[in-house]
Amino acid sequence: MLFTRRTNDVRHHRGEISFPGGAWEREDRDLQATALRETEEEIGLKAADVTVLGRLDDFESVHGYHVVPYVGCFEAPYRFNLDPRETAALIEVPLARLRDPAIFRIEDWTHKGRRIPVCFYTVDGHEIWGLTADILRQFLAQIDAAG
Repeated sequence: MLFTRRTNDVRHHRGEISFPGGAWEREDRDLQATALRETEEEIGLKAADVTVLGRLDDFESVHGYHVVPYVGCFEAPYRFNLDPRETAALIEVPLARLRDPAIFRIEDWTHKGRRIPVCFYTVDGHEIWGLTADILRQFLAQIDAAG
């Protein structure tokens, strides 16, 4: 599974671990095209090299963002080209490692006076949390359901 660590120069979520992605733009044919374009911009993974496997459920972030996650795969090894303004590092974690229940926890946080559960995956010194962890959790649940 591929994650990015955002730089400290970006406007939102500085230094956090996330999936590649970003905002829809007028020239994007659809939201899948947005995901592929943003992935290429952030890490240099070309859309033509990605096989899109499907779409997960939509998410609403606590900050009001509507997020539409897509799942794709590509041939490894791949020669990535990180945008140094957005992406500080790539983090690759084997899927089997992410399925270890020992790395998962949920904490209750308060945001704008409302109690919310926040998911965390702590793996190999990396803290994957919040919306990224929610998306990962749904992806792992779908894999488990598919057998």
